[in-house]
Amino acid sequence: MRSFVGTVNTDRVNGGILATTSYFSRDAKKFISENNYNCQIQMHDYNFIRGLLNQVV
Repeated sequence: MRSFVGTVNTDRVNGGILATTSYFSRDAKKFISENNYNCQIQMHDYNFIRGLLNQVV
């Protein structure tokens, strides 16, 4: 997560999406929220992706 945030900041892009077919750790979620990256970094886990797929199937 730290590397991803570093890349987003270094490349001066508006934000990024990190997706996984698993789940994010409590520490990863805490890092994003405590450093106020909630608007800049989107975290899409298994449940989010499954919800998107259910909408189109």
